[in-house]
Amino acid sequence: MTPEQLLEAITSHYLRSGDFNGYPLREAGMAREELEPLMAELVKAELISLPIGMPHPNPYIKAFRARPIQVQLDGLIKLSDLTHLTAYPEAKHLETVVPRDDYAGRPFTLRMALGAGQLEPAFFDLSVLESYRSDPRYYYYTNDTSGRISVSDDYYESEHMREADQVLLETFGYGFSRAMRRVVCAFHIYLSRLSPEHQQIWAARKLEGEYKLHPAYFTSAIVGDFSDKMMIFDAFLEELAQVRKMCQEAGLPPLVRSDFQDSRPATFSFLIRPTLKELQDFHATLDKLMSDNLNKEFFACFDIELERETERPDGKIEVTPKGTVQLLKDWMDELQTEQRDDLNEAIKTFRDVRELRQRPAHALDDNRFDLDYYDQQRQLILRAYKAVRLLRLVMANQPSLADYDGVPDWLDQGQIYDY
Repeated sequence: MTPEQLLEAITSHYLRSGDFNGYPLREAGMAREELEPLMAELVKAELISLPIGMPHPNPYIKAFRARPIQVQLDGLIKLSDLTHLTAYPEAKHLETVVPRDDYAGRPFTLRMALGAGQLEPAFFDLSVLESYRSDPRYYYYTNDTSGRISVSDDYYESEHMREADQVLLETFGYGFSRAMRRVVCAFHIYLSRLSPEHQQIWAARKLEGEYKLHPAYFTSAIVGDFSDKMMIFDAFLEELAQVRKMCQEAGLPPLVRSDFQDSRPATFSFLIRPTLKELQDFHATLDKLMSDNLNKEFFACFDIELERETERPDGKIEVTPKGTVQLLKDWMDELQTEQRDDLNEAIKTFRDVRELRQRPAHALDDNRFDLDYYDQQRQLILRAYKAVRLLRLVMANQPSLADYDGVPDWLDQGQIYDY
């Protein structure tokens, strides 16, 4: 076999395998002393690459760009067994032989055909997720570090949904620009499996420039490990859950009526599109989890007056129910603590969130677009998290909870991603 014949065999296997897999060199049917010089020649010419030293266990997947030539050659010499060694054609060769018309309308499949690594990420504007999130025909899940999109069971192979729209994106994640603007990231192999119509949708939102993966997505999707740190939205809900558990342990009505862990609102997440409407929707959701979620029965157990009496101009007494934030303040005012500033800030946060919700919503300018909304939301969720965390810390000071040990280590130690 000549170098040209070996290159053709490697290239043909790569392009016809369906998932751009590596060519098993054992199929060349050559003794090592014949095969090794041919491989070395092609590697030096940058026409093929060997997945030697790759941080990925599967040799049939070209996960990332090829390692430096000398690393490949040194590894080839040291490799005692070539049985499972594979080879991949490189871009220098593929650029000359891949017919681009065969991949018309499939830009990400073309990138794979031209030698991109399967786990090389591409980065996109967050708005690329919007149509999937708002379309009930799709199952859209995200935990703010990663996510998944698929057509729902009711519409799979349904005559009411075009086959081109019955797509699956096995995983996507998030990344950041240097200015810490959130973006979406997805790996080329999964993008390449989308229909041409949906590849075009993603290509239209593709971003150029320097971005990096969210560390939690990097460790789970690339390293295959899972971080002990949690996202701030998950931490927020866990704080609510801990407050409920503490109340139950202390024999009290729950301070918060729900922890929402089994019914997390879709809008309790980082903004996808920085519009005033999305920000207002987040304000409304956050208030439902905070002020609306406070349980008046809890405060009654501490002899907090649930109603307010005011004298009218005619001398009659008018009785009105207190709002939940006022009840929270009255309860905190009775606490014996030197951390009064922290309590006051928590109350202010509850009130600020309520005020934001009560501002006129869906006005004529509710589609106003402003990148600053990303920062406004992040600062608000940071404040809101500190406020609900304070509820847990206050509850922990109850004498009956002196031995409570149900707080997860990651929450107790503040192992939380706030971006």
